[in-house]
Amino acid sequence: MLIFDIGSNVGEYLTHCIQHISGSKVVCVDANPHFRNLYETNNPFQDRYTFVNKLICSAEKGRQEFFLDPGQSGISTASREFMENSRFKKGSKNLPPDSGTWLPTPIMIESTTIDKLIEEYGTPSVIKIDVEGFELEAVLGLSQRVDLLHLEWHEEMFDETQQIVSHLESIGFTEFAISGYFDEGDVFDKLRYDNQGDNYAYRPSRFYP
Repeated sequence: MLIFDIGSNVGEYLTHCIQHISGSKVVCVDANPHFRNLYETNNPFQDRYTFVNKLICSAEKGRQEFFLDPGQSGISTASREFMENSRFKKGSKNLPPDSGTWLPTPIMIESTTIDKLIEEYGTPSVIKIDVEGFELEAVLGLSQRVDLLHLEWHEEMFDETQQIVSHLESIGFTEFAISGYFDEGDVFDKLRYDNQGDNYAYRPSRFYP
């Protein structure tokens, strides 16, 4: 099974795939160049994955800005809106304001698209996307349906979530489900959920049109 891990960070999802999905091959993509050594040096599972140090965009745009948070690599982002309006800036019931500390000067990273990855590596059975507010930009670079797509979305950027769903419908996706940190009946009373947050191993027993 071929899997694309877009926003692979330190490799939690890769580890799950290696441990639980027999024969899986994973294309790990992250814009943070500091992960190159982690993925390419002395790793016993290197025959199971490929690391691509690029930013996934809607089109090939050359080198693009990417903002690093040195204290929390998992919230490094290419989205200025995420930096300005997300819970990591404004706070939430679980986070204080300004819990994200992005460096003011971005690094420049080469861009590519999911379609280009498919051209190079083949069509995946599963795509996981977790790119901290840049999900719409990433999804717009996909022009074909795959069997399963795991996607992080953000309550504070819900207009973009609606655009993501519209694009996915336009390329053939017909059923959707949700998981996250919320109570049953809260906001999405008809959709499946679990309360484990970014649980990309979760596959709902039911999907909804």
